[in-house]
Amino acid sequence: MNPVEFSLALNAVSTILFAIGLFNSSSISVQIGVLNDLTDTIGLLIMLLSLRSVRRSFKYPFGTERGVYITSLTALMMFSGSIVGFAVNKISTSIASQPEVHSTSISLYSVSASTALNSISLLYSLRSLRRNSGDPTTKGTIVDSTADTLAGLISLIALYTRSPIVDIVGSLLMTGLILGISLSIGMRIYEVLVGKTPPKKVLKEIMDRVLKVDGVRDVNVFKAAMITEDEYLLILEVEVDGGISVEKAEKLADTIERVVKEAEPRFKHVYIELVPVRREPPTYKRIMSEIDALEE
Repeated sequence: MNPVEFSLALNAVSTILFAIGLFNSSSISVQIGVLNDLTDTIGLLIMLLSLRSVRRSFKYPFGTERGVYITSLTALMMFSGSIVGFAVNKISTSIASQPEVHSTSISLYSVSASTALNSISLLYSLRSLRRNSGDPTTKGTIVDSTADTLAGLISLIALYTRSPIVDIVGSLLMTGLILGISLSIGMRIYEVLVGKTPPKKVLKEIMDRVLKVDGVRDVNVFKAAMITEDEYLLILEVEVDGGISVEKAEKLADTIERVVKEAEPRFKHVYIELVPVRREPPTYKRIMSEIDALEE
């Protein structure tokens, strides 16, 4: 089963269990945990619907995969902002009054079951990532499941101790966790949407392999960008001998494309322009220095 579908199913049940704990306790940590679980369920549903609607056409030549990022970023901003606002309001009130934390065996059992389901979702997603390390949706479910599992553990500690101080501190930790993860995911989505270059190591390997192809004299243009986290675009302008035949030029272009995709399968779109050798210093050295200047 797709990790998103699996996580969505478990998250829905987990949210219900957390809600049962909410109605049987007065813990702020549990209240924040319910909201976190609920927003994750909605976010996973949006992601699943976005993935199901992916289509390639003349109007959308690279498909609508980037729509997943747009939708996810919008949902992330809405839901995370709501949770943090609610949490700050509740924590401020509790610090002033420090009410006693009420909990029952039902709340403990239900939150325990919810946390167990979230940990199962986390383990399943980690296992799926081993099989497909480049899948961005699996990475997203891992982040969600990790946050949900930690939120559940914090809520359990607050319910078990019934201490208002522990509940307030736990709530602060959960709010910080949600905010930190939201900022991290938001930054990753932003980098994809603006077309950040793939990792430095990948670029260096691609350049080295292209330069080693028999018939390549220089590389004048080397533009690489992320369309999604597992789909890259590469545009090359390569210098070749001026007297090369059309047939040999086509074979050389095919060889360069094959070498690039073998080195990094995520380069799904490779566009190559062959030009005659120019009487000027090699351009590839400047490109390599720009790649070396990139941050890891």
